[in-house]
Amino acid sequence: MINLLRGWPSPRMLPSKFISEAAARTLANPKTFVPGLQYGDDLGYRPLRKEISSWLSNVYGRSHHVDNICITAGASLGLANILQSFTEPTVTCAIWVVAPCYFLACPIFEDAGFTGRLRTVPEGEEGIDLEWLKRGLESFKTKDDKTPTYKSPGYARKFYRHIIYTVPTCANPSGKSMPLHIREELVGIAREHNALVICDDVYDLIQWPILQNTPPPLPHSPMQGKYSYQVFPPIALPQQSILPRLCDIDARLGPSTYDLESGSHFGHAISNGSFSKLLGPGMRTGSTISGGSPCQLSAMIISDLMSCGDLVKHIDTCIRPALQRRHFLALTAVRRYLEPLGGDTFGGYFLWLTLPPDSPPAAELADWAIADQDVFIGPGNLFEVAGDTQATWSSGKVRICYAWENEDMVVEGIERFKKGGTKPGEMICPNTEQNKLMGATYSYHITYSINISEFPACTGDLEEESLKDYKVKLIFHVKY
Repeated sequence: MINLLRGWPSPRMLPSKFISEAAARTLANPKTFVPGLQYGDDLGYRPLRKEISSWLSNVYGRSHHVDNICITAGASLGLANILQSFTEPTVTCAIWVVAPCYFLACPIFEDAGFTGRLRTVPEGEEGIDLEWLKRGLESFKTKDDKTPTYKSPGYARKFYRHIIYTVPTCANPSGKSMPLHIREELVGIAREHNALVICDDVYDLIQWPILQNTPPPLPHSPMQGKYSYQVFPPIALPQQSILPRLCDIDARLGPSTYDLESGSHFGHAISNGSFSKLLGPGMRTGSTISGGSPCQLSAMIISDLMSCGDLVKHIDTCIRPALQRRHFLALTAVRRYLEPLGGDTFGGYFLWLTLPPDSPPAAELADWAIADQDVFIGPGNLFEVAGDTQATWSSGKVRICYAWENEDMVVEGIERFKKGGTKPGEMICPNTEQNKLMGATYSYHITYSINISEFPACTGDLEEESLKDYKVKLIFHVKY
């Protein structure tokens, strides 16, 4: 089974040695393990907040006050915390979600009380269709503000009239990045309509120049297992790919009209970050530029990794170069290059590709791919906004993840899928311009829902585990 759906880092990108060494150092020193094993500050482990503040200041060229940074247990819980603090179902009119969207965000919005009030905003060519968004927000202007029914804002909370959710850099699944003028205009719209823009900024640091030539084969050693950590010549973050985050743009503008009326400067954009794509999802640690909750033990270890330089070393010599290679090999396997927005860089974990208009139904292709080719891929409809009955684009889209499987398996999975058709052996998706999306070529896509309670347990090694960990509403026909 080749899994091109799972958006996890490869086991070969997990820095277990660095984490082990950091844990040993911090747990041997009472100055670190005493606070690290206690409850901790409401804002999270202060040494980590200081490291993040310094790191963000160096990357984005703007100082970040340590007390504006909160430690979370990852981006998903960070999103839930933001909604708890800054929304109220009787005050917040709607959640505006840029589509295609990260599919695990929609259940979090629904759990916060917004079932039936998620609204799609098309991504467009530049990361968000601002005219569409403005029309939608304007439609609520005639509705009166309501008194909070379920929560009291208190001095530390504010309930926004609208929430706008986006991944501004290397969006999941499309890989698009918003150019600067779009970011600035989006912040202006949010300030005008008393909206909070929640930005999942989890891919900002994993961008790279696109390779122009095939990378050399990985060195083979009989001592290396399939989970062996891989090290490459370092690749720095391309400077031209670093755009200001929306929260930084908003902060530069000072208090909005709504802030002045309330007497408190809450702002209109928040950055939701995570170490999951950098160190491993199991660390369950992230940060927000405004509210959150602590994750002490992991925060203590990550703080040490940052202070000694091992985190930057890991990103520069493993994460970024490994993903650069995998990205190139995946694109080569589909016979075309993707041309990124905004320059000669690319990042993230995914390729977002398009089915040709005359291809068979995506669900049929997907069923065939799993049953006959043992390949999982990401269905376009998986990235629809929950409750959106108007989406017509999803039946022709597919997300391929090149981060989880080993390099050869990524290529083999795509090659297997080339054989896809309504019946085994029937070729589809000829190499035509119709297949192109952002320079990519043909692709395929599936339509499923997983019923976790009925999903069979899977034994075997790590790379053959099932998708049982995905909290999505899908049922896969898996061959064991």
